[in-house]
Amino acid sequence: MIKRDLKKTILNMKNLEQGFTLIEVLITLIIIVILISVISVHLISLANSADTAACKTNQYTITTAQSLFFVDKLKQGNGFFAESFDLLLPYIEDGKMPHCPRNGEYRLLPKGEVTCTLNDHKK
Repeated sequence: MIKRDLKKTILNMKNLEQGFTLIEVLITLIIIVILISVISVHLISLANSADTAACKTNQYTITTAQSLFFVDKLKQGNGFFAESFDLLLPYIEDGKMPHCPRNGEYRLLPKGEVTCTLNDHKK
């Protein structure tokens, strides 16, 4: 009798282990796709914000180099701002001109200011 009850219990357990239905699998996949799409949109937004911040930091670096250039020229009796980036290279760390991470171009403005050609990168 115990053997028969044991066999019955084992058969009942096998019937419970049939797996997932197609609907359950599809719903799970849909949820995963929705989560991935939400996360990817957020990551793209973060990357754009980081690029904008890096560009603004680069502009401040170039503006600082402009100020240092002006002070050096003022000490020589003729204070003026640089009209080309080549003149600023000695005032920038590593002697390398920073570049916009989204391929904008930096422009030197009067009074030592610097701007990027991309509208959302204006400081």
